[in-house]
Amino acid sequence: MVHAGVDPRVRFEAQHPHTLLHIRRVHQGKREVLWGQAYYGPPHVVFGHNALPGLQLHAWATGLDTGCVYGGRLTALVLGPGEKIPRSILHRQTKLVSQAAARMYFEPASKKRRVA
Repeated sequence: MVHAGVDPRVRFEAQHPHTLLHIRRVHQGKREVLWGQAYYGPPHVVFGHNALPGLQLHAWATGLDTGCVYGGRLTALVLGPGEKIPRSILHRQTKLVSQAAARMYFEPASKKRRVA
């Protein structure tokens, strides 16, 4: 588990702390993609930090940030004692539990009014 993610171009053991806390996207050729799309573990990484795309279910990464702080949902991956994260995305989906936020705790920047 990490806060934000890993750089798929760097060995897992050599990840920089800033990356673990802040990464959202990486360059893949001439385009930018979500880092989880370009990551081919192992290990499987569970992360948050990036509410904009919502739930992210990649082959080797699961992003649980579903925007609770913005009035979205709080999502958890619930595993039993000693249970491993399912490799199958369909099976992994059965391990997710989600609850609607009670309210909006923070207004997203895209919805804030700009003062002239």
